[in-house]
Amino acid sequence: MQSADSGFVGILNGIFSDDATFRRLPDEVVPESACNSSSLREGFAKLFCSDEARAAINVVFIWELALLYPHSESSKKSSIVYIEKTKHSIHQRWVRYLGLLVKDFAAKQPQDLMDLRMLARQNLNFSFYSKIIKEFGPLRVWWADVPTLNRKRRDGLRELDARGWERLLLESYRNFYDCRPLKNRYG
Repeated sequence: MQSADSGFVGILNGIFSDDATFRRLPDEVVPESACNSSSLREGFAKLFCSDEARAAINVVFIWELALLYPHSESSKKSSIVYIEKTKHSIHQRWVRYLGLLVKDFAAKQPQDLMDLRMLARQNLNFSFYSKIIKEFGPLRVWWADVPTLNRKRRDGLRELDARGWERLLLESYRNFYDCRPLKNRYG
């Protein structure tokens, strides 16, 4: 995985024997698409409706920005927004939620639009995604299927299912950054 986030690349290098374990979806959500909810939705649709997103089944995938953002809970910066898994395709996981990705669910806007974690926790999705994509984007998604993860794991690591790989990556992230990625809320 080619990333500006050397800390996360180090985590992956400690777990996998090959830095090409994760593949990038061909599209990305560019900063220009984050100006309004309609164009942002189109950007997410292009990303999650690609042929590769439809074919990527039983995967762990990572939402990543081009630039590093500051964590409010840590002195370290990161480009990783979300680490998740699905037994289905990436397309199936997100196509029905495209409208939710570009909607703010709070009754009123918070005072501090600079606190990315707060925007994420309060499901102010349009405010959150438009801000991070405008300032740190484009947003990309990297993925690897479970058989590939198990085949490329370092010696001493046991085979895991998608949930196990997601947990391992989140635990490793938390150990390094002292927090979780912005959209991984709990734990």
